[in-house]
Amino acid sequence: MVAFGHSLWAVMRNYWLKTYAPTATISPANLSFVWIGNSVSKYGGALGPESGAEWGNWFTNVTVPDSTPFTVTDIKRQYDGWTDYPTGTRNFDATFNALSGQNSVHPNYQSVPASPTAAGNVSHTEGNLTYVWNLTQPVPLYGTTWNSTVSGLDQSVRPTIESAYNRPVTVPTPSYL
Repeated sequence: MVAFGHSLWAVMRNYWLKTYAPTATISPANLSFVWIGNSVSKYGGALGPESGAEWGNWFTNVTVPDSTPFTVTDIKRQYDGWTDYPTGTRNFDATFNALSGQNSVHPNYQSVPASPTAAGNVSHTEGNLTYVWNLTQPVPLYGTTWNSTVSGLDQSVRPTIESAYNRPVTVPTPSYL
């Protein structure tokens, strides 16, 4: 079985792992978890422990325990402002970009490959948890259409935006037009 969750449903799966998994009778061999857009993600979750967002964790520190016996894959699109929020929030470009991504990137995971090794993905594993970042282009503050004009704007602002992030991976740079 796979327990899947997007956004608030991912938060609920985190809550189950933290609260009920330690005494659950279901075998970790029979249940795994896949999350997308997890706002309480350890890395970059706008409402998570890293709390790059200045409003903190609304869910009383609900995060997946680092030592869970269950296999967890936490998939996030770069610049999804709910699950990939900058930790350097004094960076106006990065903050505005993340807020833009909350509306444009967060609801759009249809074409994101789940495999940690798929093209455009990079991953970081800690125990049974694998965090996967998927390249997003263009940066959300320039919209959702990739063309030569946006490509040039993206290329000029992306390094400033990226400087506000503290990820355990480096998300690939897009191929500019």
